Amino acid sequence: DIVPLTPGEQQEIIVFKEGDRELGLMVTPPLDTVEVLFDMDESTLTKPGISGSMIIRDHTTLIIDVSELARAITPEGFD
Repeated sequence: DIVPLTPGEQQEIIVFKEGDRELGLMVTPPLDTVEVLFDMDESTLTKPGISGSMIIRDHTTLIIDVSELARAITPEGFD
């Protein structure tokens, strides 16, 4: 579903290059950064565009696969 931004709400766009195409992913600005050991669960919370999940500071964090996400959103544009 497309939800309009709340007036004054800040958004950022992370741009990825996939082949000769670019994909922009709109995100809320990060609150903090933390260095962690990469210990991803690849079986519990997977679906197209999601590689798996990790627990970071007691919160479940989904790990995206940008290439797979791009193909899931617009398969005709990222073959």
